[in-house]
Amino acid sequence: MKPSLALLIPAAALLAACASPGLTAFSDGVRLYREGYYASARDAFDTAVREDPRNATAINNRGVARVRLGDLDGAVMDYTSAMQLAPTDAEIPFNRGNAYAAAGNLPAAINDYTTAVTLRPTYTQAYFNRGTVRAAAGDVSGALTDWQWAVDVERDPWTRAAMRRGSGLDDAYASPSALSRPEATPPAAVTVTPPPPPDPEALSAQALDVRALVARAMARELDGDRTGAVADLRAAVMTEPDATRRARIDRLLRILEASR
Repeated sequence: MKPSLALLIPAAALLAACASPGLTAFSDGVRLYREGYYASARDAFDTAVREDPRNATAINNRGVARVRLGDLDGAVMDYTSAMQLAPTDAEIPFNRGNAYAAAGNLPAAINDYTTAVTLRPTYTQAYFNRGTVRAAAGDVSGALTDWQWAVDVERDPWTRAAMRRGSGLDDAYASPSALSRPEATPPAAVTVTPPPPPDPEALSAQALDVRALVARAMARELDGDRTGAVADLRAAVMTEPDATRRARIDRLLRILEASR
């Protein structure tokens, strides 16, 4: 099984604010992003960067907003600058890896995810995404190893279940006992091959899973279980293959997260 890149966990959330001359613009950018005004958020982060050119957090967050706007080249430039200013922050190479993967640069994405897990050995989202990109590049063995490690380490039960479904680890072909923990070292060069076309039946089943997760999230929210609702929506965002529907679910997730 070689999943499509739609199974990537989305770009990391905005990084937390830090003390800087551009704090007001930074806060505006975070608010605008969470409200779904990505162009305005980008402009606010741009103001924050002009006021404090060494604010790696603002530069990273401008990259996150640019990804939402489809400006992958601009996002990669921002993430690269932020990595130079904050070389030990695992979130930034994770974000750049997602941008490279979305642009189809699979070897660069793998290298960035490897950097992220080297900086943070328990970064399950980076392991999962590296597995997805490795599968798309034809490295099925490496993909299975990454996915299994992500599932074994992930603490949130709903995210873990979504990872198992998204990666296909529940299928009979994968034996967890035969998989070992991946080494957090740069991988060997891979030969990039185009991923196969998606299986319509698999996508249909996946869509049903997403609808069930969203429905349960709404029921949990009505019952006052916001933590459970947020967990279900996070799993739905990770599993939904359609970009438009995924964006709608993600916006709902941001609203619930902001009001927790």
